[in-house]
This record gives sequence, C-alpha cells and structure tokens, in this order.
Amino acid sequence: PQRRIVWGCEYPELLLTETAAWHDRRVKDTSDETPPDMDENDSGEAAKRAIQDDMTGMWIEGDASLDQYRIPQGSAFVELYCTRSYLEDSANNPSAVLNAFPKDLYRLAPGNNTAVLDLERMSALPGSGNVPYPVWRMAITEAHEMPQSPLGLSNIRLNDQAMLDSLSFRPEKMSMLHNQTADIDIERIVWFTRIAPAAGTYEANKVFWNRSTPAFLRPGNYAVVGPRPSTEISWGVGNTNGSIQQINLTGTTISHRLNTQAVNDAPAINLPALTIVAQTNPPSTWANAANPDRQIGFNISEPFPVNTGYYPEPNPTNLPRPNVPNDAYSSPHDIPFDEAMNADGDPVSDLFIDLARVRQGALPLETGLVQNFKTVFLQRLADPALGWNPEPPVGHPANQPHANGYQPNLPVNPYITVDWMPMDLTVFNGEDDDRAHPQEAKDANIVFDPQDQNPNATTRFRTRERSERSDRPSGDQNIWIQNSFVNTAPVNSTRNEDYFGFNLHHTFGALNSTYWPVPATPLPTPMEQFVSRGLTNVPMQPFPWIVWNNRPFVNQYELMQVPVSSPSRLLYEASTDNGASPYRFNRPARNPQNPPNQNALSYEQARAPFRHLLNFLHSDEDAGDAPNLIRLFEFVETPSPFAGTKEWLEPASFAWTTGTPPQVLAQADSLVAAGSLDLETRENLESLVAPMNHVYAFRNPGLVNVNTITDPRVLDAVAPGLPWADFVAGRQGTRNNLSTVPSAFSQPFRSTLASDLSPLPAGERAPTDTTLFRTDQGLQLANGGPPNGNLGGQQGKPQPSEDPLFDNNHNEVFRNSERHSYFKNQDLRRLGNLTTTHSNVYAVWITVGYFEVLPWNANDPLNTAAIPTPDLAHPDGYQLGRELGSETGQINRDRAFYIIDRSIPVGFEKGKNHNVDQTILLERFIED
Repeated sequence: PQRRIVWGCEYPELLLTETAAWHDRRVKDTSDETPPDMDENDSGEAAKRAIQDDMTGMWIEGDASLDQYRIPQGSAFVELYCTRSYLEDSANNPSAVLNAFPKDLYRLAPGNNTAVLDLERMSALPGSGNVPYPVWRMAITEAHEMPQSPLGLSNIRLNDQAMLDSLSFRPEKMSMLHNQTADIDIERIVWFTRIAPAAGTYEANKVFWNRSTPAFLRPGNYAVVGPRPSTEISWGVGNTNGSIQQINLTGTTISHRLNTQAVNDAPAINLPALTIVAQTNPPSTWANAANPDRQIGFNISEPFPVNTGYYPEPNPTNLPRPNVPNDAYSSPHDIPFDEAMNADGDPVSDLFIDLARVRQGALPLETGLVQNFKTVFLQRLADPALGWNPEPPVGHPANQPHANGYQPNLPVNPYITVDWMPMDLTVFNGEDDDRAHPQEAKDANIVFDPQDQNPNATTRFRTRERSERSDRPSGDQNIWIQNSFVNTAPVNSTRNEDYFGFNLHHTFGALNSTYWPVPATPLPTPMEQFVSRGLTNVPMQPFPWIVWNNRPFVNQYELMQVPVSSPSRLLYEASTDNGASPYRFNRPARNPQNPPNQNALSYEQARAPFRHLLNFLHSDEDAGDAPNLIRLFEFVETPSPFAGTKEWLEPASFAWTTGTPPQVLAQADSLVAAGSLDLETRENLESLVAPMNHVYAFRNPGLVNVNTITDPRVLDAVAPGLPWADFVAGRQGTRNNLSTVPSAFSQPFRSTLASDLSPLPAGERAPTDTTLFRTDQGLQLANGGPPNGNLGGQQGKPQPSEDPLFDNNHNEVFRNSERHSYFKNQDLRRLGNLTTTHSNVYAVWITVGYFEVLPWNANDPLNTAAIPTPDLAHPDGYQLGRELGSETGQINRDRAFYIIDRSIPVGFEKGKNHNVDQTILLERFIED
C-alpha cells in the first residue's frame, strides 16, 4: 500500500556544525569508602602504601581501585547552524518576511517582525501513540563496534555505483550498507521543544528535552545544545567551589570561562548563540528527583536514567569531611560505577563495555580521546504537519501495527535524516590524581589509578568541527560537505589548579576555525584572534549555494539545478566544481564484445562537475555509452506567459462530476470500480481537472530563433555576453574556412534528436553538440585539426572537447561559477524561454529565374560537351548556365511574397497537395 510513496528532498534549513562530548569519572582516593577497604591497606586519604598485585604483578597502591566520590558526569554539546540568509528578515512587513520562508518550519519571532526557524514546533496532528511529535529532533546512536562512524566514511563504500540510488543515511534504513546486517539502534533522542514527552510517546524513556530558552533560531545564527546551564570541567585542586573552567549557557549567549589567563586573554569568552539546555528526568526512585539540580544533562556516555541500571542518587553531607559537593556521596563507593561490575557483581554502567569494545584492547577508562564513539543524526519529519508514524518493516502486513511504532490507521510519516556527524568522547578523571601522594611512596612501578596508568598524558581536548575541504585542489570553503575536521594535535595542560588541566578548544556559537582568516600578526590564542577581528559567523569567502527555487520554474533548463540526491544524501554529495568536465568521454572505443559494466558510465561522468546534480551535458549517439539526459528538454517546457497559448476546456463538460478536485477523482475511481469508466479515461481526467482544464495550442510567441539571428545586437539583447564571432562560427561549423563545410549553416542549433543528420558523416554530432551547450569540437575538425578520438566507436567523429563553445562562466567572488552551480553556464540556461530553434510563422520571398542547364564535369567545368559527372554539389551531374534572356536584356523573373504559419496542422504526402495551402496566411505576387 505504500509502494507509491516517495520522500521528497527539501532544502537543508539546519546543519550540524560542531560536536563535543566528555565523561568525568569523578573517582578519588578516600579512606572511608563503602564497603570498607577490603585490602585493609588504607591508612588515610592520600597516604596509601604500594603493594604488588599477586595475579598481575602490577604495583598498585593498597586499595585495588579508587573510590566513587561523586556521581560520574557525562556532558555533550552540539552546535547547529541555520543556513538561511540572515538578511532575509530585515523587512518591516511581517507578511512579506514570512512569505520568504517555508511557513511549516518558520514563524515570526515573538515581539518583532523577524522570521525564525521554529525548532520547538510540534506536529499539528497526532502520530503514533495518539500524541504529537516534534518536527525536529537529534538521534544519538549506540557506541560503534569499530572506532569509526557507522558509515565508514569511505568513498569506496558510499560511492558504490550499485548503491547510489538506494543507500540512505537514515539509521533505521542502514541495512543496505555492505557488511551491515542490522539497523543502527538509536540509544537516546534530543527534542528542542520545551514540552516533555506525553504519555504514549514512542521511546519516551530515551528523550532529553529543552529546559531553558524558547528554541527560535534566526537565519544565519547558531544554536548550541548542552547538558546544563553551567558545566564545570574537572575540579580545582584544593578548591571548595568547583572548577575554574566552566561553560555557561544563558539564553542567547554561550560563555566559556577558561582555566588559564594568558597575555591578552579574557577571563571568559562570550559568543552570541541560541542556547538550549537539554535534560531528562532522573530515576523516579530518587528521593530528590523533583529537584532541578538532580536533572540529568544531555550526554552520550552515562547509562540512560531509568529506575534500574543508573547510578545511585548522591547524598552529600558535611560529615565526615567538610566541603562535600552537592553531587557527592557522603560515603564514597569502593568500586567505581563505570567499571564493569559494582560491589554486588551487577553491571552499573555500560560505558566500560562500550569503551572496551571501541578501544580494542586498551584500558577502557584511561584518559584520552575516543574518536567516532557515537553518531548524531539531525532529523525532521517528512511532513511537518503530520504526526510521526514510521514505515512498517519489509514483509510486515500493512494492516497491522508494529513494535517500531507503526500504526496502520495513520499516514506513514517517518523522520528523514537531514544531516549527521560523528561524536568523539574524551574520558578523564577530574577529581583526583597522584600529585598529593607522599614523595617517599612514589615509584615508577606504582600505578595510582589502575584504570588509567598515565593520567597526565597530553590529550586532544578539542571539538569535532564540520570541515571546509571541497573537491577542488584549492580546498574551497564548503559548509555543506559532510566531512568533519579532527585536529589530532595534543593540547598541553595549562595549569595545575585543576586535576584535568586542559582548556577545551572550541568555536561554539561562532564560525568554525577551519574557516577563519589568517591575520598578518597572529594573536596569543586562537579564540582571542578570532573574536578580536569582530567575526562570529561570516566566512572570508561566501559558502557555496545549493540552488533551491521553491517557485514555479522559469524554463526547462532550471531542471539542471535540481539536486538528484536523496534527502539523507544531499549534504554528503553537495560539492563545488570538482574540475571534471561534463563532456569528458575518457575511455576506449566501445567494444560490443566487452561485458556491459566495462562500457558503463562512471560515477564521475554521471555527476560531473557537481556531485549533487545530474550531468545533462554528457551525451553520445549510442544510448549505452551515455544517458543523453539533455534529450529530456525535448519533451518538457514551462507554460508560456502569453495569452492564446492554451485552449481551455469547460469543466461542466464533465457532467457526471461535482465537488472539489479530490472529490471528482474519488467519483471517477468509483466509476472505474463499477466498470462504467475505463482506466485510461480516468487517468486522462486526472490531468484535466480544474484548474488544469486546458490543453496547449502548441504556439510559443515571443521566442527568438537563434538560427535566424543575423545581427549581433539581437544576440546581445537575448544573451548578453555571448561572443558574436563564436556564435556565428558555431553555427557555421568553422571559424574561417568555409570550404571545409557544405554550407554556412553546417551546424545549425537543432533538436538533439537530429544530431546525426548531416550531409557529411564527419558533421554528425553528439546530442549535446547540437544545442547552445555545444563544445568547440566542430571548429577543431573543420579547421583541419585531427579528431580528438573516438566517439561511440565510429572513426572520423570527433570526441567532444572539455571546453564549451560559449564559455561564459564567472570568477568573481560573489558569483564564482566553480563554487556556485547556479552561475555555471547561467547565461546559457536562461535562454530556455527566450529562444527557439524553429519558427512557426515565416515571411517568405520567392524569386524564380530561368536558366540553361549544362553537363557538369569536375575536371573540366567549362567543357559543356563532357559527360555529366555527379558529385556532392551536383547530384544529377548538371550545372546552371546562362539565364534566359540575358543576351537580349529581356530577363523574366517571377516573384511572390508569403506569410506561412506552419503550426496549422495539415496533411503531407510527397508529390501531393492535400491542404498545405491552409498554412498560407498571406499571398502576394509581385509585379515588375
């Protein structure tokens, strides 16, 4: 029943641009843990003596593990960017402002006339479970089996030609990947809305939701999703007030207080951004579950807080020690929660298991970075107006509900993946280290923390940023491309006041560092360098433009700008000009004996030069060698804006139909079912129901025939910028040697279906080269140069060159045609509704003269007694001689003038005149 559903691709309003996650184990050397120290070697806090483990031979310090002093804390941050132009909301007319944006995604900001992306919008209709669902959400996967994103990030895999039209990046549809036998489990979900999941919400126990600011994001601005209003990184040594380094999310500002203050470095960096604090409720069994301080912040490393399997509730008290933090345990637990088992032998956290699987043999909880630990998917409801209802699994009866949330009584409306990005995890212990250990007990063989043998090693405490690298060698900045930038350089510890003394390197709320300008004199710190230049979200070079008209098409050539990517592949495939020629045909001559795949079109040819667009210019006479997509334009057009180009049908002529168009079609279906209406008539009716009750008259007034242009001023009027000399030469087939071509119009602009019509075999062309998008191959051949190769396996036909004849592309920054597909051949594409290659109405002057006919002999043209010798110019072997009456001066010539309209349908049969004279609108005989 769902076989005819196609998920359309929409403009990517929102992107994932930066991610970060870390996990603070918060373990400490204490002397009053619960249960009491089973090794009986504790002699007080920071006063353990070394012993050697009998089983491993490892030197440890008395207790076999540190103690769980505070509840472990995971933190995750995700930055999002609204891709619309921030200049679009500057008008003072609210209606006009909102009309520039999709109304099912945008709204007017409360209190002003600016348009904002409504991230907290809920579906207007209920979905699965009879509850509404948010239009936008983020889905976090489970930990990956291998240290990589589930997609492998491999061009070999993602560019597999067998997968291009089917592979989806939706986590519930990942089974089409090679060697991927199961879908990817979604472990946790983030809602931007301030509404908690209602009873009946599918997987409500996985949701973090907004606890802070209204999620209205202005175009061109950033949103940062974080775990809590204030997130401390580590704990200060001897500090009773927490860490010096903090990240604070306060409404429209993200503030990062560094744990060091170098020269010219501000104590805190404040950047404008919409901040969203995403949290979920703690286990209901906690005594203080309703306390706002007990809410669980957004993370990817803690177990999800259900009643079983989560950490015990903190119970701080000033006894037996002073300055106990609010999230500490009055009696620390002897075995840390993030290790495999707790004191009772039960698993507490799956972090140990996940890290053991990902790190593959290393100590799971050692300090350091784990790349591609999990993946975040940015998703949007396919139809924002409908509630969420996923597709049923393959083979499942469509009339039965399914455990995945599918409800047969609701329209199918899944979440479509818009973007995705890997998430790295930094693991550390910010509560204690070995610096306070008595000097006399220190030894190289002693391990202070059995789970972390080198806690003071340098590490990469940086965010993962969306990368700018494009397909061009110059590395143009491209915000659409889905590669992410991982700076592997370690970050050195900045000070000793924090147990984990590393500043987080990030650009939350600002342009990613990969897009930053390079100043003449570098400033002390990267962030200070960036902020001091007054830039927060403006790149030095405009980002490439994904063309999205969202309006009626102007002409058929605008189809060349429609992305061919699926919704979840668009950002992966979006590219700048990769330098490949769309005309290139770089393989040997087609051999019919070869297997089909050896002659197949390559990925680069199909998607040159922009990977997200179809290549309409690659053509060949052999349909097996090229798709010849340019022939599509022979069958599609946009309606003419002129009156008289349509014949309107009277709706009342369908006397048996009443009501709205859907009601009319429903009546037609009933008649088909009853047998009183045939299916073909029903299908024809569907295309003629009002307001489409018209047929075209096949008249297109107002178009200029490019083959009849004789004045450069006319060409400049319709196509300014096209060189007149190239235009004429392209139509002639040569620049300056007419003797090499049959006529001055050897290569007229014509239908692609007539590419092989030529008086000489060498004049046959590939379909593209009959259009305005032709290459300069014809000129190369006509000027005596050798053919460029083999086209379609036929010798003598030149291979298309890599340069268009009318190369009118641009290199200015604001309209660079190598970065913005819109400006690639822009001046040619606009001619679709301005020019034509045929004319309907002709003004015809005819002059008839009378001549002698003489035999023709190419070797002796003046010998009129020679035997007639036919050739290309004289197919019957005769030539014209003197005009009759030229000797007496009594020359007789008959002249006439006609206006002929060939759009009038008439019959044609060679040698007979049925009704051809009906095409003559005006006839005049001119008398001398």
